Amino acid sequence: MLLAFTGIVALFGLCTAAVVYFTLMNSLRAHPLKRAAVLAQNVSDVAAGYMVKKKADELQGVLRKSVGSSETAYIIVEDRHGAVAAHSLAELPNELQLAHDSAPARQPHRRTLSLGGRSVYETVVPLLDGQAGAVRVGLWAEEVEAEMRRIVVPVVYWVLAVIAGGLLCAIYLVWRINRPILRLVRIASHISRGALDIPLVGTRDPSEFGELSRALER
Repeated sequence: MLLAFTGIVALFGLCTAAVVYFTLMNSLRAHPLKRAAVLAQNVSDVAAGYMVKKKADELQGVLRKSVGSSETAYIIVEDRHGAVAAHSLAELPNELQLAHDSAPARQPHRRTLSLGGRSVYETVVPLLDGQAGAVRVGLWAEEVEAEMRRIVVPVVYWVLAVIAGGLLCAIYLVWRINRPILRLVRIASHISRGALDIPLVGTRDPSEFGELSRALER
């Protein structure tokens, strides 16, 4: 009984903790990606004028100022042929030079890239419906995941604490139930061997155990 009660509580608790963890992680992952989309959209509004006027050098300075947080890996503006026109990095890695679509981006979309052995969540927003190119904003995946874990892990710890409390309650309840049962089993074992003068305990208990004790006494 003890194993059954604690096993059910533990299994239910662990499933609950897993659901809470993955649900919160997926929900919180959308927030930095939305911030990247907003940043890409804002940059696209500014970059469109520079691209039309072919002022890539001035756009380069604007992109470097637009990189605010440490989780932002880069901001890249491509022309309508997919070539990099401006970027926020000191030097553009080969992975980013080659990581572009063959066709101009017509709709905002996201993808995952690898930069220097580190994963990057990239958001791509078209410039003038793709006629002038696209804006690519990359976020360091490890920074995004670390931010999410800082929020989710304390919540999961609280859930596990509640589960531990439930396990202790289950163990206590099983002990309260098993103790009178084991006591009555020992008494019944003595009675079956002819020891009819054995004293009974729990006859004043108003619960079902007391009723069983009174029945054995009769």
